[in-house]
Amino acid sequence: MSALELAEVAKTYPGPGRGVRALTGVSLRVEAGQTVAITGASGSGKTTLLNLIGTLERPSAGRITIDGVDTTRRSERELADLRAWRLGFVFQQFCLLEHVNMLDNVGMGLLYRGAGPRQRRIRAEQMIDQVGLANRRHHRPAQLSGGERQRVAIARAVIGRP
Repeated sequence: MSALELAEVAKTYPGPGRGVRALTGVSLRVEAGQTVAITGASGSGKTTLLNLIGTLERPSAGRITIDGVDTTRRSERELADLRAWRLGFVFQQFCLLEHVNMLDNVGMGLLYRGAGPRQRRIRAEQMIDQVGLANRRHHRPAQLSGGERQRVAIARAVIGRP
């Protein structure tokens, strides 16, 4: 079983005429432990593809399977559970909450798993240590450099060991 499989995936956004085709017939298989880079020109569908893989959007056609789970046939609740337990996101703009410190931003990666405040704090401290920011754990995003923000976003994405 592949970690990720896309079969003839397409995505069309509403628009004039037949809409805007962002992806057509994309097939991909990624095995556990395999590293894959998605590259292409601006406007070629990279973000759309990542949104589909991350179950943030649904394909117009085709099938996406994550760890044997056909995501195209799941409810929104089931997809939220899948994201909480099996996926980790590092957003291009980091999506950190400006009004909370780094520790709480990282801990939010466990929020949808139902982890309590103490467990979130303990794991967030461990993750912040792992990304080399222990001395800045109580800083808010505005007090961090771009690289530090990126490391916070990475820590949040992997805190649950997706």
